Amino acid sequence: MIAQNLSNNPNVLGVIRHNSSKASQAALPEYEKVGLAMISPTSTSDYLSCNVFLRTVPSDGESVKILAEYAKNKLSVQKIAVFYDPNSPFSKNLFEVFEKAFKQLGGEVYTAIDLTRQDLDVKQEIQSLRNHVTAIILFPDPSNISNAISLAQANAQVSGTKFQLLGGNSLYGSDILTSGGNAIEGLIIAVPWVANNQPYAQAAYQRWGGAINWRTASSFDATIALLKALSENPTRASVLQDLKATNLPASETSGQQLQFNAQGERQEESMLVKVTKGAPNRPPNVDYGFQLIQ
Repeated sequence: MIAQNLSNNPNVLGVIRHNSSKASQAALPEYEKVGLAMISPTSTSDYLSCNVFLRTVPSDGESVKILAEYAKNKLSVQKIAVFYDPNSPFSKNLFEVFEKAFKQLGGEVYTAIDLTRQDLDVKQEIQSLRNHVTAIILFPDPSNISNAISLAQANAQVSGTKFQLLGGNSLYGSDILTSGGNAIEGLIIAVPWVANNQPYAQAAYQRWGGAINWRTASSFDATIALLKALSENPTRASVLQDLKATNLPASETSGQQLQFNAQGERQEESMLVKVTKGAPNRPPNVDYGFQLIQ
């Protein structure tokens, strides 16, 4: 196991990992045994918590709380249908924390549907929700985003009023813009970072020859934080301590101040974006992009 190998190597003083929350959850006990700091730029699950864990991205609880508030208070949604992957810790956690937040606001999750069911008929599901809900929220695991796009396409094809679509941050990427087309127009997503006119976004665009996403930005922040923690004669204990004390201004990060609370959570709120035709910073030759909701 990679986590064991890293933990057993005394030259490893800190780790920037892992991509998925599932992988992070499996690895954290190994790092905790030896006091090896792990800082993740992409693992957002609320199930992740221990003394050596930090992340440069808001947790699922933070992002879906904003989604729930927007759906209830701005869109006046009273009942909503959720499509998710019950076998994915990431997707399941998004559903659970959204349902709790939405209920606290007086809303109701009318039904929760397994997005990965082999016999799932997306057109039939869309039709069956008529007269019951006014919005649908999509929480696919990164491995089954195509299922969510199929559902959005079914929503676009039915006659009559379309359901308002909302979604989790796994839908925030160029793939969904190129594959979804006008079917995802109006989709609202909670995201941890948006490429505005900050110097980092402009420099990254020049370096990589195209637009970057939140994963690139949060990975940059994690790298900067770990480099700053590698002081003279660093140890695993000193790196962990210095990481927890991180306080970097926006000028040294991807665009926002970087600090952690006592639980290792980044002290930063998620933002909302809407898929809009002609939005700035969209991929080349693509009509749709993500527009920040002010």
